[in-house]
Amino acid sequence: VLFALRGFVFDGALTNQHPDLLTSWLPRWSFLGRTLAAGDIPLWNPFEMAGHRFAADPQSGWLYAPPSLLFSALSPGLALRLFIAFNPLLAGLGLYAFLRRETVGRVAATAGGLVLAMMISTSTIAISLPFAGAIAWTAVLLLGASGYRRAERWSGRLAWLALSAFAWEQVVTAHMSWSARTSGVSAGDCRA
Repeated sequence: VLFALRGFVFDGALTNQHPDLLTSWLPRWSFLGRTLAAGDIPLWNPFEMAGHRFAADPQSGWLYAPPSLLFSALSPGLALRLFIAFNPLLAGLGLYAFLRRETVGRVAATAGGLVLAMMISTSTIAISLPFAGAIAWTAVLLLGASGYRRAERWSGRLAWLALSAFAWEQVVTAHMSWSARTSGVSAGDCRA
């Protein structure tokens, strides 16, 4: 994954050929990171459209854990470059762990995880952040569901259930940012 995405990770290949990354995600998540690092909840973004709701906007991603953590701790450019590589890595590792949990052999599980990670990182899905995030967290959700199903004690089931719930929330958060952004229909556009 790091080799396939080396242009983003090591060379800083974010250019104007990636308009969604630079015009939508980078400013929005930069604001998110600065606000969270200051210890505040980003309810209102004064820099977007002369002031716009932030926490209530499904596109904001303020409950999406990876951008919240990366953009609060790192510079925005580095955080975005690492986030692009994070999704395929998480998808591959999540699928590998799921397949191993389902008693698939190491070689087959490695192949499955590698295929998913490379499919994402060598296609435009890697820079389609909501798609890549939804796929990656779905693999983690599968792992949590498998662990819950195979757990023998209630304490183990609760831990796997917590992982599943967190992964499901991340799938929804990643997908909501995409669906709200690309639907193109707002309540004001609906006419009888």
